Amino acid sequence: VAAEPAAVRALSGLHSRALQGDEAGAELVPHLLAALDDAGLAQRSAEVLRLLTDQAAVDAVCQAWSEGRDERLGAIIAEAGYIAAGPPSVRVLSGLHSGRLAGDELGADCVPSVLDALDDGVAEIRQRAEDVLRSLGRTPAVDALCATWVQVRDPRLGAIIAESGYVASQPVE
Repeated sequence: VAAEPAAVRALSGLHSRALQGDEAGAELVPHLLAALDDAGLAQRSAEVLRLLTDQAAVDAVCQAWSEGRDERLGAIIAEAGYIAAGPPSVRVLSGLHSGRLAGDELGADCVPSVLDALDDGVAEIRQRAEDVLRSLGRTPAVDALCATWVQVRDPRLGAIIAESGYVASQPVE
C-alpha cells in the first residue's frame, strides 16, 4: 500500500485489500467515500468504512452523511453504530440514526439539534428524538428544553416536559 498521497494510499489499499478500518484516518475518508461509486471498489470501501476506529474518521463519515443523507452512508453508520463527537448537530443526527444517542449524556448544546430532529423527514429519527428528550438526565439539558418551550410553546415539548416531570432548575427568563 502506498504511503502517500492519501488518494493513492486509499485506492491502493482498497484494491489490494490491505487497508483495514483501524488504519483509515480522516484523511482517507473522502477517498473511501468516492470509492463507493466505483463498482470494483464499492464493496471493499464499505467494509473499511464499517470498521473505522479513528474518531476523526468516524466524524468525517457522519458529517458527510448529515450533509447529503446518502443511503449507503446511513446504512454504514447504523450498522457500525457510529456517533460523531461533534459538532452538536452532527453528533445528534448520527446518534439518532444509529440509535446510540443517550439523553442522559447530552449537554444543553445538543438540545436544539434534538428539537430540530422532531421535524426530521425520517420517522425513526423523529421518534428517537422524542425518546431522547424524555430521557434527559442533566439539568442544563432540561433547562434548555424548558427555556425553548417557554419561547415557542410547542405542545409536543409541553407534553414531553409534563410526562417526564421536568422542572427547570431556575426561573426561565
